[in-house]
Amino acid sequence: MTVALFDREGGPLSPLKWPYWIGILTLLVAKLKEMKTIGLMGQGSGQMEDLCDAAIKVPYSSTPDIQQRHVAVYHTLCALLEQHFFGA
Repeated sequence: MTVALFDREGGPLSPLKWPYWIGILTLLVAKLKEMKTIGLMGQGSGQMEDLCDAAIKVPYSSTPDIQQRHVAVYHTLCALLEQHFFGA
């Protein structure tokens, strides 16, 4: 499968913006498949928050700050899911 990404003017989308738009496309596919989605994001989440069933936002706008806080969120979610499903 090949995916081509274009900006609003019809030109090729900058590779720097690909991760964001791939994420948006992934959320749209999940919605089509009736899957539940959880989004981890910072301030200024754009369209992502509207596409997620649950949004976990950290109050930062700098990518390194957001990613640093997301690490703690990942580990907490994993621990809670492991405890729920496996009683560990």
